[in-house]
Amino acid sequence: MMEFSSTILAVVAVLIFLIGAAVAYIAFRVLRKSVRLAIRLVLAGVLLIGALVGGGTLWYYALGSDAAGKSPPARRR
Repeated sequence: MMEFSSTILAVVAVLIFLIGAAVAYIAFRVLRKSVRLAIRLVLAGVLLIGALVGGGTLWYYALGSDAAGKSPPARRR
């Protein structure tokens, strides 16, 4: 069951990045005529970084350590 939920989280992480990248691209194109290029690039960069961080966080938790799969310690205190 853990592999299935990890796979779902990994897919969701990729989807979040792709959606964020699409939003950044659309924002870049919509603001083409009204805002200077430097401001558009900064805005698109911020959106891409946000998508990357969100997707990376979910990816990390999806592929993170599985506490239930570890064997118990040999000695207990």
